[in-house]
Amino acid sequence: IFVHARWDLFDEKHASYEVQRVIKAKKIFIGSIIFNHGWSGRGDVRVSSIDNKVDKSCDKGEIKVKYPTNIMLNETRAIQYRIDTVDADGHQKPYLYWSSNGYTDMVVLEAIIRYKDEMEDAIITTSFTDKSDEGSWEEIARIPFDKTTHSFKYTKKGVPSGIKLWMKWKA
Repeated sequence: IFVHARWDLFDEKHASYEVQRVIKAKKIFIGSIIFNHGWSGRGDVRVSSIDNKVDKSCDKGEIKVKYPTNIMLNETRAIQYRIDTVDADGHQKPYLYWSSNGYTDMVVLEAIIRYKDEMEDAIITTSFTDKSDEGSWEEIARIPFDKTTHSFKYTKKGVPSGIKLWMKWKA
């Protein structure tokens, strides 16, 4: 139903990625949900949540977060978790990615770059394919850097199933 994904970069190596979602069960029962996150960095990863019920696994740039839900058909649930990373070698890339596997009423992508005072506009691109080549992506928006909050923020309502969104900026 709703997703707010926020990437908070404290400096070039330390970051946190916080996700807040409101989900609605489309199956008779959902005991837990696994969320997959790609990370281009290398180093320490910690995952936490408000209710401290998440499990994580990390393998070759993929962070899997298992969140217990225990909800029945048509019930809704608010979910929150945070991934803290330390990119020891400075490999993380300047982008935020999100993909849908069902219709979402609203998606908010936010990148806070605390150590920058000025930046060029971020570019929002989208695709309905699994292709990673740049030619398969369509630019849909440019987001100016907010100098007061040191951030880029993009909101999209009525996001169809299967869409992929990238927020990219120059480091």
